[in-house]
Amino acid sequence: MRYKIIYSVVVHESPECFFDMLANMYLANINQSIFVVVNCNKYMYRELNKLIQLNIDDKDRFILNPNHYDKKLFTKDLLRAHMQNFDFLKERGFEFDYYCLLASNCLFIKQFNIVDIENLIYKPAVYTQQFENHLGGWDFEGKVFKNKGFIQFCRKNSLKILFNHHEGSIYRYDVFEEMIQFIRKNQILKKIQTKVPVEELIFPMIENYVCNAMNPRICKIYWKRKNYTPLIEDIEKEENYMVKRVDRKIDDRLRLYIRYRWVKKVKQIENI
Repeated sequence: MRYKIIYSVVVHESPECFFDMLANMYLANINQSIFVVVNCNKYMYRELNKLIQLNIDDKDRFILNPNHYDKKLFTKDLLRAHMQNFDFLKERGFEFDYYCLLASNCLFIKQFNIVDIENLIYKPAVYTQQFENHLGGWDFEGKVFKNKGFIQFCRKNSLKILFNHHEGSIYRYDVFEEMIQFIRKNQILKKIQTKVPVEELIFPMIENYVCNAMNPRICKIYWKRKNYTPLIEDIEKEENYMVKRVDRKIDDRLRLYIRYRWVKKVKQIENI
């Protein structure tokens, strides 16, 4: 089977919230074929495997990457995890058109179909209109420029130093494959020695280098308010397809509200 989108998710905290997210993803992507590949820490790999052994209904909706490990913030771990998930899918012979990166505290708040944004994908003007496209105001700007070898490499190869969140970024299969090849061929990760969230730097930089453009992210993060958790009022007026940060507690008020919205939509569809 060929999937339209495979979502790559890194999980570390709550099996209950993972399955809540899984249900959320399938409800929001009801009009297109999707699948989910999961990169776990040691705890989540053990717990999810236990549930898979119990033959749960959802076990055919996702696959666990056996290459699992605990990840640290402000390192290369998250970037490597999404790259390794892509490698794993290729090794297993999965066929898909798009690859989307997510964190485990993202949830869809409206129906998503890739056809709605395909006309925006890899159009040079789109990124500069909708998103920050240069360093400045990013907490890790100073630390990035301390990596002299990395900065020299960027200048020599005309790589623009950009940043953006990786959650909700969607790549064509061939584009992500080329990005990975470029990163590995040039040993880019070895050139970064300071503690920075590498996924927020390297993915957008290499995407822009490969395509001379950057896709809009389908997940809204409220950057202007540091570590901000959206309110129900934010959800009601949000135009994007997903939001982050939703607390990884199954009875969290915002999580419950988003779940309620989807249940209500399903009932409306059933009554049509």
